[in-house]
Amino acid sequence: MMKARRSALSVPFAAQRLLAVIPALAACFGAGCFLDTAGVDPVPGEINFPTSIVMAPGAAPDYVYVFNSNFDLRYNGGTVMAINIADVDAAINDPTRCETKPCILATPSQFIAGREVVTGSFPGGAAISTDGRRLYAPFRSDSSLTFIDVNPATGELFCQLGGVPGGRCDEFHRRGDEATANLRGESMPGDPSRVLLQPRPAPLTGDFLVVLDRSGKASMFFDGTAAMPDVAPTLIDVIDGLPPSAVGLAYDAVAGVSYVSSANSSPTARLARLGVAIDEPAPVRSYLFRAGEPRITGLDDGLDVRDLAFDGDRLYILSRRPEAVVFVDLRRAGLSSGDLPIERVISVDFGASRLKLATIGGRRFLFVTCYDGRTLFIIDAETGVVEDVVRGFSGPFEVAVDESRNLAFVSDFRSSVVRVVDLQPLAEGSSEPILIVATLGTPRAPSELN
Repeated sequence: MMKARRSALSVPFAAQRLLAVIPALAACFGAGCFLDTAGVDPVPGEINFPTSIVMAPGAAPDYVYVFNSNFDLRYNGGTVMAINIADVDAAINDPTRCETKPCILATPSQFIAGREVVTGSFPGGAAISTDGRRLYAPFRSDSSLTFIDVNPATGELFCQLGGVPGGRCDEFHRRGDEATANLRGESMPGDPSRVLLQPRPAPLTGDFLVVLDRSGKASMFFDGTAAMPDVAPTLIDVIDGLPPSAVGLAYDAVAGVSYVSSANSSPTARLARLGVAIDEPAPVRSYLFRAGEPRITGLDDGLDVRDLAFDGDRLYILSRRPEAVVFVDLRRAGLSSGDLPIERVISVDFGASRLKLATIGGRRFLFVTCYDGRTLFIIDAETGVVEDVVRGFSGPFEVAVDESRNLAFVSDFRSSVVRVVDLQPLAEGSSEPILIVATLGTPRAPSELN
């Protein structure tokens, strides 16, 4: 049965204040001048400029993990919280709590499992281990890869030695400045943007982690934990020579390499391919290598690619120049000549930011956030048809999809909230519009930044 809905929420904000405040913050952000302050601890249960959002693995995930960035520097760090999806879903379908749609669930603490942990500020794109027992995120404030242990059954987060839940992540859980502790004398570069789990060959235990840096470098860690909380990821290699302004990172399971995209790959429209040479007897001796720079044919010179995704032999490229999702059929790609011929181009809104591939109702869809357009595009991953455009956001950034409950969680950065989108029409093949049904947290207008 279809869920009752009303029109999507439109959050007002003071445009003039936004224009005055955001450029100054962005300039400082780009210069790397944001550091954790020594002042006020984050307020428990508060969503504060969320960026990364990660779904727990599995067919029926219990939790979605929200990374709060502390972008306004009100506190001495950001936070990570585990949101209980079943509780959110129950609230949305309870007419006494969510009488009309969209509703504002103003107290996120009622949906948080256990205690959140306090981290550095300004996290990049995060990842979770395949068993759901460890979260990883790069942080610009302290140039670290921070890892957080998870109890998958309860959602409880651990970021301190001794198995203490909640609290502030200790130094042991912040990795990267380990030049004297690794074989190659490397330290992680200081402007990380994304982290990716590199699949490992059997019977090797542990995970390889690739951390992309905006400087055009990448770091690799080996985490041989097997869910052992007293063992940390080890930095084993750093490579340079990748495109500057590197922001996109995705793994091609068919070719066994990762692709790197750049927000500024002028003068030609190229991606970079990054491989991992794995030393099975001694994983800490594994290393990264550059595996070519295929050119995207059919686009103007220069490219601003914000995200990438693979589905078998197909590559999806989320571009800001042009504003589009670009389909590439790798079966037809002339990699020997270095070319990635375009299959089709699907236009999206301004400020394309993140791309997520998910299965709903037996069909594959692309979920595309457009930060400046304040929209979420939902595109059929096979045909390229735009199924719907969800409005009512202020600044959507990352999206996580619960395929079992047909819900999408979107970090709405500008309003310091998480929006919940009902995907039931997709699952049913209905012509009903896809809408925001709930907001976690109380929307704050950007004018409150000052």
